[in-house]
Amino acid sequence: MGTASLAAAWGKWHATAEEMRKAIEATERFRSCPKYRPGAYTSLLEAQAMAYNFAVAPRHHIGSPRFFSHTTWHDHVFALGQPIQDFKYGGFCLDGRQTYRLRGDVGQTKLFLLQVHNRLLGTPDSEEIGNYDFQQQFELGADGSFEVTISAQEHPGNWIRLDGDSPSNFLLVRRIVGDWNDDLGDLSIEAVGPHIEDDDPEQRAAESIVDAASYLKYLVLVFTIGLYDLYIQRADGKKNAAASMPGAEVATSLIGSRSTTYVPGVYEIAPDEALIVEWEVPDSSYWSFQLGDVWSRPLDYINRQVDLNMTRAAVDSDGKVRAVVALEDPGLANWLDPQGNTEGTIVTRNYRSKNATKPPVMKRVKVSELMDHLPKDTTVVTPEDRRKALEYRRAATNSIILR
Repeated sequence: MGTASLAAAWGKWHATAEEMRKAIEATERFRSCPKYRPGAYTSLLEAQAMAYNFAVAPRHHIGSPRFFSHTTWHDHVFALGQPIQDFKYGGFCLDGRQTYRLRGDVGQTKLFLLQVHNRLLGTPDSEEIGNYDFQQQFELGADGSFEVTISAQEHPGNWIRLDGDSPSNFLLVRRIVGDWNDDLGDLSIEAVGPHIEDDDPEQRAAESIVDAASYLKYLVLVFTIGLYDLYIQRADGKKNAAASMPGAEVATSLIGSRSTTYVPGVYEIAPDEALIVEWEVPDSSYWSFQLGDVWSRPLDYINRQVDLNMTRAAVDSDGKVRAVVALEDPGLANWLDPQGNTEGTIVTRNYRSKNATKPPVMKRVKVSELMDHLPKDTTVVTPEDRRKALEYRRAATNSIILR
């Protein structure tokens, strides 16, 4: 390729960034709601940072691979697509010509998942080629330890397949816990056998910049702009409604996990209204509700109760969980704080469910009439209860962020 190709790749990167600015400015959300514009522009910068993290930085380490736990989806810093803090994400970039050994343990995770794409999302011919649930599919030691071979050639025992024709397979790890203080387990990776030298570093650098441009485009069009539109479309064009979306359907297009069913929607309330989200508690390994903004970024889960899961939510005596979205704290255990947003996304996740996932029923009511629509035994909390819950949240979420 040579230096000319590096310059061409650099030009494509900048042209793509400008193209994405125009795309986000063309959305109805941006044009009609000035309050959404700051989030749009910061999302554009965030997408560029994530494109470098995913497409360029890992390729410096393919010969001596490392696990990137703070530069894939992490905290509020790299959060396009609305990751939830119950998940500890991480990633590898691996050469399909090489063999690797992965060691570690699953800790106290509810699920320890690894997903393989032969190339980074958004790049030509990218597709999911493997999805692995360690506790379900692999042989583990009595202490939860594992050893897995990763290669294009099949190996006996625990084995993860790579695309042998791809120099940059992308592997995403999801470690899912019920409580932020739970043990996330551990993992380490090493190359087995001689290192395959890069015979044309300029070509690889140019390719990585082009891939970064493709991933930038993917993040903005598919996540930042597209998820909001997709959620409404799947709910028959309605807000305050949701429809089930099996992870298998979006494993390639949205890097969805095959172990879950997503039930996403877009909520909208007036300042004097609340949205009741009623759901039959599933028999599953993990479930949660989470609020996001209109650009599908998570809200402030460190300082606000913007999510609930099976360990933090109060279940009513009829076996249902009812979350309430309202601008002001109604004094209910299952309040979801929208952080002052009257519109945003709400995503339900249900992992390893034994039954089909039913969408929650959403009901928009006046705040003044809220208790008339809830069971008499709905769990209430005092201001002191809320203060303690938020104090625990701040300490525990900061703990998992640092790990």
